[in-house]
Amino acid sequence: MHRIMEPTMADLSKVFPEPHTTKLRRICLAQIVVSVSTLTSTAVLVSCLAVVLRGFN
Repeated sequence: MHRIMEPTMADLSKVFPEPHTTKLRRICLAQIVVSVSTLTSTAVLVSCLAVVLRGFN
């Protein structure tokens, strides 16, 4: 006969993360979003600049 597994207690640190950890996670995600946005806008500007420079030739 198989024994039924008893439920284990949830890890409280995962259920209720520390406020400091949550704040750092939000800051990190915000920095990632800003970095991706900056790289995207830079790529668009460089491609526009390449089109303008080709027009002068």
